[in-house]
Amino acid sequence: MIALALVMPSLAQAAQAQLFVGTPWKIAQVGSHTGFAQGVATLSLDREGGFSAFSGCNGMGGSYTLAAQKLEFKGMVGTLMACDEPKMRDEQILK
Repeated sequence: MIALALVMPSLAQAAQAQLFVGTPWKIAQVGSHTGFAQGVATLSLDREGGFSAFSGCNGMGGSYTLAAQKLEFKGMVGTLMACDEPKMRDEQILK
C-alpha cells in the first residue's frame, strides 16, 4: 500500500475527489526522489475508485481511496517489461 499526503484547502471529501479525478497528473516527486526520467511518469484516478500509472516503460493500476486529505493506493498490479536503467529506477520508486 502507498499513501500520499495531500496539501489542499479544507473541502468536503466529495469535492476533494473531484479535484483529482479524470485528469492525468505528472508525477514530480515521491518521497525525496524528484528526478523522474524524461518527466513521463503519470497518475490518473477514475470515478469508480481505480487508478492507473505509467512510469515511462510499464503501466500499473489498482484501487484508491481518498479520505481526510490522504490518498491511499491498494492492490497494485503492473506490466513487467525491461526498460533502460533510469526508467527502471523510477519504476522501483513508484512501486
